[in-house]
Amino acid sequence: MTTRKINFLLIVFFICLIGCIDLSSISKQKINSPNILPVPSIEKITEMCNKSEIIFIGKVRFVGDPPGGFSGTQPSYQLVVYEGLNILKGEYFDGNMPVLHVIVGGQTVNRDAALRPDIFQINAKMIVFAILTDRGTFEKKYDPDYPIFPIVFDDDYGVIQHSDDLENTIVEILKRDGSLSPLYSFFKNAIKGNK
Repeated sequence: MTTRKINFLLIVFFICLIGCIDLSSISKQKINSPNILPVPSIEKITEMCNKSEIIFIGKVRFVGDPPGGFSGTQPSYQLVVYEGLNILKGEYFDGNMPVLHVIVGGQTVNRDAALRPDIFQINAKMIVFAILTDRGTFEKKYDPDYPIFPIVFDDDYGVIQHSDDLENTIVEILKRDGSLSPLYSFFKNAIKGNK
């Protein structure tokens, strides 16, 4: 069996496992840590908005096991499932958003080749910048045998802790270039209506 097929089967296994977990039963624990990640510059935020195919706001609901090593000749990923709260860019959106994080060694990754648990806490509200790709690699070819997953491609600024100011900045950047999702206002109004 090829490495690609093994990677694909592992991803499918994790997705099936997530489907078996009742994510609504996860405790509503408080987030104890303040903003740990530095807020990127407006230039970096603009760059991330331009590179991303999907940007959404979500709460961490599940963090998968670390891959056991850093990306090298083969990419290494760690799965995070987010509760999708709103979509800023793109159209791919679901209540539970499984996202693969590339493990390279930036500020969101620790020395053990794993996402930092002090950042990826259950219920942490994040803004996620990702690309959509198939085969669990950066190949952009369509292949019906492999599903498409969002992948966080920047382990320094691919996820940023949410703040209203940061959200508003991203919305303004996306409005300027015409890529703000039409679903953004719909979800924003729905959230206001539920309060």
